[in-house]
Amino acid sequence: MHVYSSMYKYHKFHHIFDNILLPSIGNATSKEEFLLAYVVPTFVAGKMVTINEASFIISVFIISLFNLFIHCGPLQYVDWAPGFISPQHHHLHHKEKSKHYSAPLINYDSLFEKKMST
Repeated sequence: MHVYSSMYKYHKFHHIFDNILLPSIGNATSKEEFLLAYVVPTFVAGKMVTINEASFIISVFIISLFNLFIHCGPLQYVDWAPGFISPQHHHLHHKEKSKHYSAPLINYDSLFEKKMST
């Protein structure tokens, strides 16, 4: 969403709130971003694996919950499993808009760093 200006125009609404990070900001997406970043990947995943109503609801719940978590305060007492994004890391995304794109679950930066260093 940041790399291509044609996509960023849909994501920039989310960054209106960079100075006040609250959990509800995770839901601040344009309808275009919601479709591109959430609906299309869910639809594609549904075509790749068999899903039922329960697995769909659980996956939406997990993504929504982590979207709230990554927009919380530091949560420094929570040990995040390797490969998952923490609120501290996602806050870097709001400060440095040219990198740290990981959200809402996977820390792509750490995955790519490990892959590049091996």
